Amino acid sequence: MRISAALAAVLLAASVSSLAGGARAAEPLRVCLNDHDAPRSDKEAGKGFDLELMGLVADRLGRPLEPVWIDSDPKMTDIDDTDLPLKNLVKRECDAVASIPGEMALHGTHDLLALTRPYYGVGFELVGPAGLPNDLASLKGRKVSVQNVSVANMVAVRLGLDWTAQTTTKAQLETLDGGRAQAALVWGPDLGPLGRKPKAGYMPPVALRWNEHVATRKADEALRTSIDGALADLTASGKVTELLTKYGVPAHAPFETVFSQQELAAIQPPRN
Repeated sequence: MRISAALAAVLLAASVSSLAGGARAAEPLRVCLNDHDAPRSDKEAGKGFDLELMGLVADRLGRPLEPVWIDSDPKMTDIDDTDLPLKNLVKRECDAVASIPGEMALHGTHDLLALTRPYYGVGFELVGPAGLPNDLASLKGRKVSVQNVSVANMVAVRLGLDWTAQTTTKAQLETLDGGRAQAALVWGPDLGPLGRKPKAGYMPPVALRWNEHVATRKADEALRTSIDGALADLTASGKVTELLTKYGVPAHAPFETVFSQQELAAIQPPRN
């Protein structure tokens, strides 16, 4: 039975409308990103580990990525530049924030946020010349450059090391390169933008390492489960490691144990 041209036109229009409605149903995945936070995110350069990885996550969810750029001061020192855009997530300005170092980072969000499973690990890395021991306790007698009032600074104090403190990673490395220190404990992700690598064979001790997660609002359980699945696929394919390496971030799989106040308190100076 032949369909009239008029009826065919109506059916075609309805089909196009239905397809358009389906396209509209794919809401963007809005991810809050600091605009000056290399290697995680850099608005001006249009790149960053978090930006690129969350784009791949969005692809696997069948949603376009929509970066929500949060103003951050590029002149802030590393010690000041610790604000994660979690308040923006609470305010529903975005759906997710990446690279969140554990539950302690959610303090002050009034139990409104939750984390995915961890998908990579970070820590304070050891930088120094060949022959430098990998065991931090064995650094006694050497000047160690640390970030002022960081956990690495606290560990150096508890180990009884001879330390010198700077406010930026760049200043730490300048102290090392200028011979005013023989080793540096540097926040791993900061090494990428500065083109430096950690000492081969070193593994951050438990008190100097964290696992990174994606944060969502606690009520968005389905989204969090979907992001977990996407991250698991990207980890299994090697893409997470590939991107970490691309941006110069020491590539650690999630650690079994990470920083806690108890681990910090357990550090004791070596016996003579």
